[in-house]
Amino acid sequence: MVGSSLISPSLATSCSHCAENSLLPTVQFPSATSICRMHIPCTVTGGRLDRHHVNWTSAKGICTGTDPAQHIGAEMDRRNLECFIALADEAHFHRAAERCNISQPGISQQLRKLEEHLGVVLLNRSSRQVSLTPAGAAFLSEARRIVQDIDNATRIARRVDRGLQGTLVIGSTASGLFILLPEIIKLFRIDHGEIQVDVRHMTTHEQEIALDRSEIQAGICHPPISDRKLTSEMLVTLPFSVVMSDDHPLAAQKTVRLNDLEEETAILFPRQVGPLLYDNMISLFRQEGFLPMRIIEAAPVQSIIAMAACGAGVGFVASRAQQIPRRGVVYREIAGPKPHITLGIAFPESGPSHLARAFADCAQQTATELFDNKI
Repeated sequence: MVGSSLISPSLATSCSHCAENSLLPTVQFPSATSICRMHIPCTVTGGRLDRHHVNWTSAKGICTGTDPAQHIGAEMDRRNLECFIALADEAHFHRAAERCNISQPGISQQLRKLEEHLGVVLLNRSSRQVSLTPAGAAFLSEARRIVQDIDNATRIARRVDRGLQGTLVIGSTASGLFILLPEIIKLFRIDHGEIQVDVRHMTTHEQEIALDRSEIQAGICHPPISDRKLTSEMLVTLPFSVVMSDDHPLAAQKTVRLNDLEEETAILFPRQVGPLLYDNMISLFRQEGFLPMRIIEAAPVQSIIAMAACGAGVGFVASRAQQIPRRGVVYREIAGPKPHITLGIAFPESGPSHLARAFADCAQQTATELFDNKI
């Protein structure tokens, strides 16, 4: 063995945390790391690994302990279990070997490895028959369960990897929730009915943080986004309209222009909902040669509408998509240059997962069907 030597075949060794002794060889090799699977890492002194079992592939010492039942899984594998189950079912080495597609000496070797690992005899062997020992009978039901658990775990992992099972965590702004998300989820569930969709109400800024921390897999937000490491796709761009009390002087007009609002209080969504979108709106006001006399921030859109009904100012809502009927208010379209609300879907820096990609495709289809791709 390269880089190792066996020393003192009868030297008593121990794990400093197991408090176990073994009259088995002490092993010495450079930079040894000893890991006790029962407790915490064993003590290594002077490059000497004071345990009796070494996994040379990973150069790690493994304290196997004296109770094999506490270490099931360290050396036992599915093949051992399948061979044992076949022997128990067939009660015949030749038939069990054929069932496992293995030679008769090979199945005997698999059984021997399992028994050595467990430290018990599982089967009584004779020239005529094979029968379970009491220990073997007790172990059989557990062996079947372990194999079934492995199969189930494998199936689940593969289904999740293919996007057929699991949970999809989506962040969304209030506008995204109201305008698009229910229809997106309904379409997504047609082909992904086994996927649980977990929706979290978040501003665009909060989604950027959550995506960076892998707390959500995608977010319905208001592009452009600030974090350039993230990727995003535009879904739809909708013009804002305004809402005001029905006795407001501008309510008599069929449309309004932005500069009609020069002496008005503007009711806008909070900046953190979509920081760059908000800044673009302020820039558009400046381009039109004015700033609103005052800005009130309110959310969600029902609050903007209610504030307008109270006569607090003129509110901005996402076109007809957010024109919720309410007594005491009127909605008017904006003529000439106007701000637009953007809705998009953002992903982590690594890009969308299989599930997130499927969800994004549904989002694109939904936006097209609802708004004729008004981007």
